[in-house]
Amino acid sequence: MLAHATVIDTTGGPSIRDVVVVVEGNRVKAVEPAGRATLPKHARVVDATGKYVIPGLWDMHTHLFSHVDRPGTNRSAWAFPLYVANGVTGVRDLWTDPDDIATARRWNELRAQGTLLAPHLEWSSRIVDGDPPHIKGAAVVTTPDQARQLVEELKAGGAGFIKTYWNLRREVFFAIAEQAKKSGIPFAGHVPSSVSAFEASDAGMKSIEHLTGIEETCSTRSDEFQRIPPEKWTPNLGDLVARRAFETFDEKRCADLFARFARNGTWQVPTLLLLQSLGLAQEAGIASSPALEYVPTFVREKWPVRDGAGRPLALRRARFARLLRFVGDLHRAGVGILAGSDFGNPLMVAGFSLHDELALLTEAGLTPLQALQTATRNVGVYFGRNDIGTINQGSVADLVILDADPVVDIRNTRRIAGVVLGGRYVDRQELQALLDGLR
Repeated sequence: MLAHATVIDTTGGPSIRDVVVVVEGNRVKAVEPAGRATLPKHARVVDATGKYVIPGLWDMHTHLFSHVDRPGTNRSAWAFPLYVANGVTGVRDLWTDPDDIATARRWNELRAQGTLLAPHLEWSSRIVDGDPPHIKGAAVVTTPDQARQLVEELKAGGAGFIKTYWNLRREVFFAIAEQAKKSGIPFAGHVPSSVSAFEASDAGMKSIEHLTGIEETCSTRSDEFQRIPPEKWTPNLGDLVARRAFETFDEKRCADLFARFARNGTWQVPTLLLLQSLGLAQEAGIASSPALEYVPTFVREKWPVRDGAGRPLALRRARFARLLRFVGDLHRAGVGILAGSDFGNPLMVAGFSLHDELALLTEAGLTPLQALQTATRNVGVYFGRNDIGTINQGSVADLVILDADPVVDIRNTRRIAGVVLGGRYVDRQELQALLDGLR
């Protein structure tokens, strides 16, 4: 149990001071005032005087499986210690092949047994893309019938949701959406270039990753961009479209889009740190982050240098400033926001990058508490669960003990004194040992 702690109420209420958080098994048994708490016999008592307790953090966009750099492998050996040491107790994987699902289930079982220090894992499906696929290894579908059949196959194989990608043709995307709804499985991912974000939201897309489709849809040239065939898209054309979309931004169209998202319940996972890294990695210090020392050399050696070469710096700064503004406007419009790092991509480091993402969310206009909610309470709402993302009787016992108040400064989520992982207490010394072992 954690004694004399201050519990942060991630539902938005005031912090609860001087309480005892009683953990039994992998659940929170009680949250009671310290003076009236009933202490179980033989309980381990952790003095949390002056400490702040938050629910375990979730990274809602991650890639634990190495489909591109080392096919058939995964990043768990070094990602899991980094996640745990950073208080990340749950992750959502965004490219999970059928054999990966079996691995993920085994990890969750070992974690539940207490034999694996790891975050809980929620998974997706194979990436579903058009022809040509944007990325090697994706499942390619070119007709509506193929799309419907693949949705059924992926669901039967245990997929958590269908992951859509850039190059799907219009009729194929809508066939996926229709079949997913009929089969009772969500679909989420990238808004294909062939449809607008209005259409993706109306079709029932549960979450949009990386703000895809928003810049183009908020442009007065949106219809023109959608008519570009998938085979014509190149990096240079993508840069040109991005510039044209920036220059033809329509304020009212964007406000209407965000209102549509809110009405339809279309969540956003912005991955702001990733977007910043694509054009401003050096300027923002992402390319020289001390956290990179925890990334294996063989991984770093394969990272491409991509810091917006060939694009004017002023435009890169202005585009990212607009993306930050989008996130603030989305939040104010009532659109659900989830924190995700896109770990698995260059310069993204498991655990550490999620804290950077939370800081960027406050730059976008969220308060520290609202930013914290994107990795806690909002996750429970997204999954339709009331036992994750908050600290109440019956909550999953995934907790983070902090040395300072994250509601005052979101950067205090980094000041971790201990982690409760599925009911198991991991103190600061053990957390540091995890990091030292990787370094």
